[in-house]
Amino acid sequence: MRDGTPSTGDVGQRLRGAGALHRLGRAQEAQERLHEAARRLAEQDTPQSRLAELTVLNSLGSLLRQAGRPAEALDIHRRSERICHAGIPGRTEELIVLYHAVARQQIGNDLAALGRWHEAEPPLRQALAAFEEAQMPAWAEAARLDLGQVLTATGHREARQTLLAAREALTALRSPRQAEAAVALASLDEATADT
Repeated sequence: MRDGTPSTGDVGQRLRGAGALHRLGRAQEAQERLHEAARRLAEQDTPQSRLAELTVLNSLGSLLRQAGRPAEALDIHRRSERICHAGIPGRTEELIVLYHAVARQQIGNDLAALGRWHEAEPPLRQALAAFEEAQMPAWAEAARLDLGQVLTATGHREARQTLLAAREALTALRSPRQAEAAVALASLDEATADT
């Protein structure tokens, strides 16, 4: 790192450092580290710095949402979306579509955390479609689970089918989120049985 500006190679180290701080319960320090990295990357004008900035913003927004600050997370993820809309010279459209899908999934989760369930559904559906199109099952099924939880909150008739598909696929993938899918499905079934 020259003149305090992170290189794209430094980004992975900064992300791991922020993750370690977060796991140690030092969430504020982790957020500050990511804010600073994003700020410095935004000052650079290379395609690599834009991709690194998107990665940092994604992590920062997720940490903010986990810290109970979903409105700030939404602002961060909308910034990612603006970068994707602007495009990144020298990078394929397919790559930008995937970064945009990640931003859309995060936006959907931010909106859900804000209780804006009906607004959360479209970006989650868009993310799921993009991941399926790219044949990225682990990412698609995580998005499907997020969508299923939103559909459950809105009482949508597709909620059970969506959660069931997510649970089966996440189990087959041995994803850490398979337990979350099983709990969500069981809760929905229990709530349905009570009505």
